[in-house]
Formats: sequence, structure tokens, C-alpha cells
Amino acid sequence: MNLEEILEFLELPINSAKDEILKRTNEKIAILQRLQQIAPSANIKNIHTINLEKAIEILSDVKNNSDSLGIQNINVTEKIKNEPTSSYFDNENKEKSEQLKYNETLEFRDTSKEKREENNDKLNEANIKTSNDNFFIDNEINSNNSRNEKIKNTKKVAVISFISLLIILFCVIIVVYLKNSATVPTNNKSDAIAEYDLALQNTSDTSSFIQHLEKASNLNYDSASIILANFYCNKGNYNLASTYIEKLIINKDGKITSKYSGILAMYYHELKEVKNNNIESIKILQSCADEGDPDCEYELGMNLYENKDYEHALTFFRKSAEKDNDKAQTMIGNMYYMEQGVKKDNNTAKLYYLKASNKNNYVAIFGLGLIYEEAGNNVEANKCFLKVAAKTSNPYLLKKANEK
Repeated sequence: MNLEEILEFLELPINSAKDEILKRTNEKIAILQRLQQIAPSANIKNIHTINLEKAIEILSDVKNNSDSLGIQNINVTEKIKNEPTSSYFDNENKEKSEQLKYNETLEFRDTSKEKREENNDKLNEANIKTSNDNFFIDNEINSNNSRNEKIKNTKKVAVISFISLLIILFCVIIVVYLKNSATVPTNNKSDAIAEYDLALQNTSDTSSFIQHLEKASNLNYDSASIILANFYCNKGNYNLASTYIEKLIINKDGKITSKYSGILAMYYHELKEVKNNNIESIKILQSCADEGDPDCEYELGMNLYENKDYEHALTFFRKSAEKDNDKAQTMIGNMYYMEQGVKKDNNTAKLYYLKASNKNNYVAIFGLGLIYEEAGNNVEANKCFLKVAAKTSNPYLLKKANEK
């Protein structure tokens, strides 16, 4: 490029000094680099790239070939060279200020009015071009700000939606829990308690006592149903008793519940007599045993034992005995002592009798006495027989103990 093309590209007056050209070139490079980074489109970025390469080429030529280009070295006030502008907008103001200074202070060899007007036209053209670049930059900045604001709003909406969903889920869980945990409906609970209290206040009047208990039971008050089941069993009215027993052990879905498994085990034989169907009774008992209730496991074992199914009976006795049921422990001892379904083993029988006797199970204590008697340990056998005789007032055991 010749000097005229360089000055035209840099928008400098004719016969500008080397220092001025170098300074202007460095400023031009800084501005073009910034415009290249924030260009709103690929086409504009390519234009800035071409101009940037041209400015770098000019900087190299001016530094190395100033003499051949005919650039004059006129000393001017030294200023900071190659100083990059802090921002595009500072460069714009600085550029305008410097241009005005050049127009006021620099001496041009050709001071004709025509040349001055030509330079002013070029300066105006440069300002228009700079304003256009500013327009693209402002649009890009506004667009980025708008996108960032949308992203923030989207995140806020997502967080609020997630928190709302958690609150709704929590409320649903609470409602379901309260619905399932209530034994008596809330609207009937106070009435049921009132009827139950009236029954307890009228225990001397059997008719009134039963009447209030039945009302409380009809309102699903379990304590009233338990008393009625026991009352009718003691009276031998197993049909009425079974009504309240089944109300306690069978839920709304018709399935056996383990909540009152002890009631089922206690009145199993009465239920069997009412239903007059051993298979149906065992089915009910099996459901309760499957829930792991030790009393139901024992009763199921007894049912199998009575039908001489010793193998399966022993299985349920063991399950119940592991849960510390002394009646099941006694039955295992009996089976090993009497060789029922297993080989006779007094040591194993003694082990289970001892566990049950620690809970004052007198059948187990009597069985333990028989094992001591077979082993010739009359002292321990006598202690066992006397303990059972004192509890049961059995004359046979008293006589047997005195003979030892």
C-alpha cells in the first residue's frame, strides 16, 4: 500500500507524521479486534477481520519502511504508544477528541479550503461508520441481556413448580395416612366413646351394659367388640361371639388382619364350632399365622397335631417357640418325650420343658418331673410334682410326690 492509501484507510490528513500514523494504526487495531469479537453476524466479522489484517500490515510497513513510503518524521508531543483501549466506547470518545485536536493543532502543508473540506468529509464518514458499528453492538448486548433474563425466569418457574409439587405430594401422604390409621371414623369416634363409657357405668345392669356396648361396637369401637366376644363365649353363645370376633380379625377388604391375632387364637375353637367347617377355620388361622403371630402359629400346630400330622405340626410349634411361646415349647417337649413324629430324645425334651417351666407352665414342669424320674433323680422329680400339685391340688400328684 502507498502512503495515500494508508492515510485514507486510517482516515488521517495528508502529510501526517510517522508518530501520528503509528498511534492511529494501534488504535485502529484495538478497535477492530473488539469489533471482531462482538460482531453480530459472520459477514460483519469477516469485514472486521479483513480490515484488521490490513491495519496490522500497515503497522509493519510504517515501522520498517517509513522512508520508502515518504513518511516524514516530525517530532510531536510523546504519548503512550500501542496502548490498547479499555473499551470500545472509550476508544470512540478518544478518537473523536484526537480528531478535533488534529484539526486544531496540526499544520498541513496544503491548507487550502478544498483540502480542509475534503478531510472534514472523511472525518464525518468515519463517525457515521462508527455509529453504525455502535448500533450493532448495542443490539447484541440487548439481545444477550434478554436471553439471560428469560433463562433466569425459566429457572425460577421450574423451582417454584418443583416446590409446589413436593407440597402437594406431602399433603396427599398425610391425608392417606390419617385415613388408613383411623380405627374409628372421626365423626363417629366421640359417639362410640360416649356409648362405651355409658356401658362401663352400667355394669350392674346387664341389659343396659350390653346395649351400650353393641352401639359402640356398631360404631367400630374395638374395645366394645372384644368385651362382647368374651361375654358371649362365656355364655356359650358362640354364634353371637363369632360375629364380634370376625369383626375384629377381618378388615373391610375381607382379609385377615394380625391386629387382633390373639383374639383369633383365643377363640379359634369357638369359631370352628360355629362354622362347622374345619377347612374354613384352618384357612382363617393360616392367614393369621402367615402374619407371624405366635399364638396363631401354636393353634395351627395344635390343629395339625390333633389330626396326627406331626411333621407339619412341629414346624409351626418351632416357629411359635422361637417367639418365646411357652405352650409351643411344651408341645415340642411332649413330642420328643413321647416320640411323636420324631425319635425319642429326653435331652431335647428337657431343654424345651425347662424354657417353658421358667414361665410357670405347669404342664412343662410335670413333663420335666417325668424326665427326672426316668433318670433316677427323685429329688428333682419330687420338686416338680409338688410344685404342680400345689397349683392344681391334684391328689394323684400329691400322693406321687409323697411316695418319693
